[in-house]
Amino acid sequence: MRLGAGAGSTAEASGGSSRRGNRATGEDRRVAREIDLYINAPQGEGLDRLSDRIGEFLQDLTGPAIIVSHKIALVVMRALLTDHSGPLGCETAPPQGSVLQICRGVAIPHT
Repeated sequence: MRLGAGAGSTAEASGGSSRRGNRATGEDRRVAREIDLYINAPQGEGLDRLSDRIGEFLQDLTGPAIIVSHKIALVVMRALLTDHSGPLGCETAPPQGSVLQICRGVAIPHT
């Protein structure tokens, strides 16, 4: 299971930064760098392998599940389960200590 075209990192998808008007904010640049750090880590598994691995895990589930994981895995999992088609970004992960309920393709954060 792979994320579709256009679901690469925030920086790749927007030419290096997210934009509001013609200027990227400091927060936009931080978020873009954060997702790129995970996805493009030297000798890391990369986005394709990570999405394949998480997709295989999700296909093995036989019913509702509570999953505790790291931010990048949650970002990819949410994208796979909600048919996400835009750029990935760590801002789609819920804050630490909160719950993200995904049901029938809809993500509902509980903070």
